[in-house]
Amino acid sequence: MNTRQFGILVMTTLLAGVVGGALSNLVFLNAAVSAEESEHPKKVVTAEEFRLVTKDGQPRATLLLWNGELPALTLADETCHNRVFLGVFNEAQPALILNDKGCKQRAALDLQPDGLPSLTLRDKNDVPRARLRVLLDGSPVLTLFNQNGQIAWSPPLPSSEP
Repeated sequence: MNTRQFGILVMTTLLAGVVGGALSNLVFLNAAVSAEESEHPKKVVTAEEFRLVTKDGQPRATLLLWNGELPALTLADETCHNRVFLGVFNEAQPALILNDKGCKQRAALDLQPDGLPSLTLRDKNDVPRARLRVLLDGSPVLTLFNQNGQIAWSPPLPSSEP
């Protein structure tokens, strides 16, 4: 092989490398998966569960179907996998539950099976200490509990209320 042929071989190899690199860049970099906006974003995403995780893979929020049927959203931190729960229990009992750093329930706002709202506050030992309910006639009822969870004070209820 003479010098001229060697020069042509080198130039052809360099040109092929540049063209191949440019083509692979177009093909592979444009096909990357990303969370950036696209010209035509999907209007509906369907899944059974969505997880929001930290850069280390630790879950911080989960949107899922509770028991495979009812919607629920849980929020977590580094100390508790379920600091906040928002979901529907049973057939029609929505609830918002707040847990402390030890994952003990401290507050719950929910609808009772009869459809009436209830707010329950618990102590650090997960014992109910206060409950505010609304009766069928719309009147509020505050019930206070002792350290054992037994009723310490409650106003007299009308005879038609349980």
